[in-house]
Amino acid sequence: MNAKAYIYSNDNLYSGNIVLPENVIKHIDDSHHVASKNKISTSMYSYLFELLGGEITYSVKNKPMHDSNEISVSHSNKFHGFAISDKSIGFDIEELIAEDKVNQLANMILTKKEKEEFAISKDKQTYLTIRWCVKEAYGKLIGYGLTKEAFDCDDIPYKWLKINNTIIVVVFKNINQDVEFFLNGEPLSGEY
Repeated sequence: MNAKAYIYSNDNLYSGNIVLPENVIKHIDDSHHVASKNKISTSMYSYLFELLGGEITYSVKNKPMHDSNEISVSHSNKFHGFAISDKSIGFDIEELIAEDKVNQLANMILTKKEKEEFAISKDKQTYLTIRWCVKEAYGKLIGYGLTKEAFDCDDIPYKWLKINNTIIVVVFKNINQDVEFFLNGEPLSGEY
């Protein structure tokens, strides 16, 4: 299976008739993100459940699974969604980092190699936001969040795209994969 990333705008919340299973509702309720306990998370999991049908389980690291496929979820102020693959996968959605925060955050989160790339980057906001997403998504992939290991990852394979002022990143462990991106159910084309 190629990796697939499904992105939905927050003004395109799920409107079907799916009743989420108790384990999914409990997962949403137990989430450590207060923002997750709302209609966006319910929409995200409803789209996921509708697409997959069948049972969604959770790994010991609280990562959603379907059969042997890994799932990674994310949401931002403008979008929500998930990525699915039969290999290890991480997924993150972030708004562009504010221009006045770029240099300060770059000094805090970038590795030496990334700082060299950042210095010559023509679009520092996009570069830094991608690197932040990679670190967030890698933390999800390994199941430990933003630990030192996630911050030190500068050679992790990933694919990304930009929708207006939002960056979407899918990361992989060890091997690059093709990714099909979908926005509000429609395939996205072009380079990313």
